Amino acid sequence: MYFIYTKSLSDAKMYISTLLLRGYNERKLFMSKLFDAVIIGGVNCDIAGKSFESIVSATSNPGTVKITSGGVSGNIAQNLTQLGIKTAILSSIGKDGFGELLIKDLNDKGIDTSHIAISKKYSTGIYLAILSNDGELVLGLSGMEVIRDVNIDYLKEKCNILTNTKYIVCDTNIEKEALLFLIKLARQNCIPICVEPVSVSKSKKLLGLLDGIDIITPNKDELFSLSGLDPDNNDIKSASSILLDEGVKNIILTLGSEGLCLINAQGTKKFPAFKTEIKNVTGAGDALTAGLLFGLLRHESIETACNYGLAAAALTLSSENTVNNFLSRETLLELVAKSAI
Repeated sequence: MYFIYTKSLSDAKMYISTLLLRGYNERKLFMSKLFDAVIIGGVNCDIAGKSFESIVSATSNPGTVKITSGGVSGNIAQNLTQLGIKTAILSSIGKDGFGELLIKDLNDKGIDTSHIAISKKYSTGIYLAILSNDGELVLGLSGMEVIRDVNIDYLKEKCNILTNTKYIVCDTNIEKEALLFLIKLARQNCIPICVEPVSVSKSKKLLGLLDGIDIITPNKDELFSLSGLDPDNNDIKSASSILLDEGVKNIILTLGSEGLCLINAQGTKKFPAFKTEIKNVTGAGDALTAGLLFGLLRHESIETACNYGLAAAALTLSSENTVNNFLSRETLLELVAKSAI
């Protein structure tokens, strides 16, 4: 089903009428879908090292090292699946031990991995995170050449999957041409698309492609990178206006410990972060995106969905893992309910 967010029922009816007048097929607008969400982008092995004490540079630091399945899209898919959302991943891995580990782990968690490509050229993606003793990210390194196989040819082969979902979600690890293909495909098939910018450098792939994006989830640095404005001026209103003028429908501006801002044509609304003990910041943004989509798929307003996203982020921050194994529909709804008291 295609979800439309408008001020009133009359506005929604008018919007649907407009789509039908433009030639959209009524059956395509309202037919049931095979998946709740199809996620396209980076799936890789996360190697996270956390120091026991304050990190001393240029020497060995005692700590713990964990290897888990991850990647922006991988994390979003895992969180969504734990929340009871039927999810499939489109991505690429290498024909190696890390790739086998990823497929097994994701399959064990109930995620459809049957459409992930096995690269003949590249090794499985690796993300290396070095965390301080208080859980803050000190350094991150990523080797993601394998994602080049998620190209237009690959996506064209998966059109039957991409057009059979309620939401398309992608990250900017994939190439610009692939992003453009997905945005156009989503628009043509009346499927909402959510884009995760990932980083300042990778967010630049979206320049010139913003028209047609229903939801984008940048932090402040990524917002200013996309707007072209000087971040030192901290003019969030002007930066956001540029993205809205370019055609973005909803900006979910993530603010770390300060929560988030929802910015759209109706205005700006700030949502405070949920209080929690921070053990690991890695993966919190991915959980936020998953919680947001979970809310929207429950037919909640986008404002209520923002709180779902913040609750999912808080549960992830309280875990040592990139994806909190205790995140579920029940734990999320319980936390949201408590916050409303």
